[in-house]
Amino acid sequence: MIDRMQGVQAAGASGTVGRRLGPQIFFLLALAIGGSAIAFLNLYLDGNLLATIGLVFIIAFVVVSIFRPSISLYLLVFFTLAVEQIVFDYGWTAGIPYHRNLNNIFPSLTGVAINPLELHFLCIIAGLILRFIIIKEERVRVIAWKQLWLYIGSILFFVAYGVYKGGEFLPALWEIRSIMYLVLLMVIVPQVIRTESQVRHMIWAIIAGLGSRAIEVTRHFAGADFSIAKSGGGWGNHEDAGMQASMLVFILAMRLYKADKKQNWALTFLLPLIVIAIIASDRRTAYPVLAGALVLFGVLQPPAIQKKIMSIGWKLGIVFIVYCAVFWNSRSDSILVMPVKNIKSGIAGDDQAQAAESYTSNLYRNVENWDLQKMITERPLLGTGYGVKIDYYMPIPLLWDLGFYIPHNQILAVMAKTGMVGFTIFVFFYLSVIAEIGFAFGKLIEEKYFHAVLVLAGAAVVNHLVFSSFDIILTYSRTNVYLGALLGVASTVIALQRKKREEEAAAAPAEPPPTPERHWLLLQPPEKVVVG
Repeated sequence: MIDRMQGVQAAGASGTVGRRLGPQIFFLLALAIGGSAIAFLNLYLDGNLLATIGLVFIIAFVVVSIFRPSISLYLLVFFTLAVEQIVFDYGWTAGIPYHRNLNNIFPSLTGVAINPLELHFLCIIAGLILRFIIIKEERVRVIAWKQLWLYIGSILFFVAYGVYKGGEFLPALWEIRSIMYLVLLMVIVPQVIRTESQVRHMIWAIIAGLGSRAIEVTRHFAGADFSIAKSGGGWGNHEDAGMQASMLVFILAMRLYKADKKQNWALTFLLPLIVIAIIASDRRTAYPVLAGALVLFGVLQPPAIQKKIMSIGWKLGIVFIVYCAVFWNSRSDSILVMPVKNIKSGIAGDDQAQAAESYTSNLYRNVENWDLQKMITERPLLGTGYGVKIDYYMPIPLLWDLGFYIPHNQILAVMAKTGMVGFTIFVFFYLSVIAEIGFAFGKLIEEKYFHAVLVLAGAAVVNHLVFSSFDIILTYSRTNVYLGALLGVASTVIALQRKKREEEAAAAPAEPPPTPERHWLLLQPPEKVVVG
């Protein structure tokens, strides 16, 4: 009898263990299938372990992008910001071809002009389409969406117009290629990033991407004895300076609002490194970007905080003026003097003896600008369209293959390629974005962390517009991904706050309708009461 009872108990226990081990057995089965597939794949690849690992990684990446598009989106933003677009010979990202076309990576793939970043986009889009088919979620409204579609339509029109006028199709695609990254992210991000925690994760991806660049630039700058000359024209990519300058304004907002302790600590650690990275980049454009972003930050604040900012700002302004006056005519190349030299170079220019490189750079850009201005005056209404070469009336040595199509001053390039019509739409789109951010900041958003995120998005717009007046940015992958991700996050933030307002209004008890007041002439006189 005892043996029989023990057998029953053992059978029951084994059934319980079997039920508890269900998920583990499924995992082990999947691991066995995956391991067998990798083993057979390795045999088909003649034992090439690196090729096997690479192919498995690509397959896993596609699976993650389809079933977890938010994680894939964080990785896309991080990789884009952390990996150099112009590949230098230093840094942990040197040689990573995330922005290069596959036909440049693998010469055997002739004509495959698509890069890993765009393949990454395709994986996320496939996952998003599958998600909407299965889950059928409600779409999130994109910030300034009517103006965005108008902007997209104008770009496509001027591509067709330029090709019709004799331009080349492939250079036209190069001119608008990175702008499409901005458009895609503005639409994709709010459909994938839907919660406050996901917003924080996206900001973490941006902090990690730009933070890693700041650490890398600072490390190599210090290794070169803090010398700009040893870099051959500044450390890091040119567009890094503007993005790092907008991050400074985000750090200021986070410190002011005390919104997120973990991100505050991370940004406090990165603050000196970001400042050093801006100086080491040796880009004059970083300083007007910082000034414009600070002005926007002040305008967005309520009057009480504006007074505090003004009370501190005029004191810091005096210190800044004295600092510039002391080092204005200095010929030193020290890290303390470099900001003043860059500011002076942008305002007053440099003589050839003092800074031959800045002199040559200014002269090159002046020639480009003169040629663009002549093109604008010849075709002021519709411009030339995309894909049409720039007529260099004053010949200059081209710095890269697409120099005939993409000049440094991107604002003048938009005016020359799209004329008054296209440039008006361009400006209207970005002003609408800034206006919607400002409205949400002042009238809709309540949470301080969301305030800081909107400040960062506004600073990124300022970076995009100011930087494009001096340097190549509208055709760079990294800056368009940076701005597109932030504007997409801004759409999510606005949607979350609107949903919160609607839920609070629905949960509030219904108040009785107020009794309409009657005019004194219509009031009934009080009745007389007779006693006795």
